[in-house]
Amino acid sequence: MRSQDQRVASRSGFDELHAMAEVRLWGGHSAVHGDEIQIWRGRRITLYRYNGGGFSFRRDHEYLADDYAATLSLGFLHEGEMTATSEGQTQIHRPGGVAAFRMDRPLESRTEPGTALTVAHLPFRYLESRGIDTRQLNGQCWEGGVLCAAVLRMVDSIFGGCPEDEALVLEAGIIEVLIGILAEHDSDQLTDDVTEKTRARAMQLIDEHYTDVELDADRIAAALGSSRRYLYGLFEGRGPSIATLIRDRRAAHAEQLLINEPSFSIRRIAHLSGFGSEDRLLRTFKQMTGESPSSYRRRVATGAVVPISS
Repeated sequence: MRSQDQRVASRSGFDELHAMAEVRLWGGHSAVHGDEIQIWRGRRITLYRYNGGGFSFRRDHEYLADDYAATLSLGFLHEGEMTATSEGQTQIHRPGGVAAFRMDRPLESRTEPGTALTVAHLPFRYLESRGIDTRQLNGQCWEGGVLCAAVLRMVDSIFGGCPEDEALVLEAGIIEVLIGILAEHDSDQLTDDVTEKTRARAMQLIDEHYTDVELDADRIAAALGSSRRYLYGLFEGRGPSIATLIRDRRAAHAEQLLINEPSFSIRRIAHLSGFGSEDRLLRTFKQMTGESPSSYRRRVATGAVVPISS
């Protein structure tokens, strides 16, 4: 458990907003006219909720090396209006809509007075390990629908002050629903592209079989009826390699078992997550975190753990 409440409100929230971009509140440089920002940080996602008199947000090259530059931002507009420009495209977002932006790209937005907005930041690396091509998502917007409404109900519970252990369970649910939503929209432009369909099938095979210690590039290529060279080409220049994707998926699963199943032995976790041996799990954890799984598990209780999949 963390020693401090993860929700942050009012002035400290605006301080963080100013740290990630050039921000101007329509009422000045402080929280006025009922402006409020709440922040919640989970193991993988950061949530913001804004209510107030409107603000402008300009994120340019001066800011693109911060921690948020490794995340995809999803904005859910409840009330008001937001205009956003990224990579030369400007769109107007209205209540019920969802907008996606890569935070490693310049972004300008403006929310009008009376705006209510929820924003979720998800790390690229985790999204890519789940088969999401964030490059296809930048600047997209769509109607929220039933699934997005379910996400917002879970967010409401988190900001409503539910216990932290419940909030972390809700976070896991939010992530799974968002993965499904993003998977639908990152392929909208490519549904007729055979190469993209094959890549998506490879990602599906990883997601379904990563706990099988025998899963590797050769097995996936055989299942696809292709060569290993062709499989490698599907992922070349598009983020993590096929081997890294398998490793990261296994590591993310092992991490959750270390956190949520304290009675499980390290050997059992290695088997359940697809590493096959305690030694392979140990090498991976040391490579990714600089410490052993046992040490990582001991630090979970302190709240001083940075997820390896972030």
